[in-house]
Amino acid sequence: MNLNKLLIMLGIAGAVLLGLMWGVRQYGNARVATGDLVAVTQAVQGAVVEREVAVKVDVRQAKENRTSRDAVRSAVIRARKQNEEIPKLGLDAVGDAERIRVLNVAIDKANEVVASTGILPERL
Repeated sequence: MNLNKLLIMLGIAGAVLLGLMWGVRQYGNARVATGDLVAVTQAVQGAVVEREVAVKVDVRQAKENRTSRDAVRSAVIRARKQNEEIPKLGLDAVGDAERIRVLNVAIDKANEVVASTGILPERL
């Protein structure tokens, strides 16, 4: 009977030891998972901040492009209206010269915009 009690005690001790080892392993895995979660959370927060900055830059650049495009567009529209007001006669060197002068003013305005921003507007 003593041998049976000894085997039972060893079995119980082995089961307790295995349970304890399993618990320690689970605790370690939980700590690793927590560390991974913290790292992922920090990475996501960093990405969100970087994206917010990128969006602000994109918005600022879009406004600058819109402003330069509008400046060139208004100069071209003004030149077109002025050219329409100049009467067109058959052989009218004075009218042609005035239309060319108005066109040159619009070109100068577009060149000023390009020189100040370094960007040629894509659309007029």
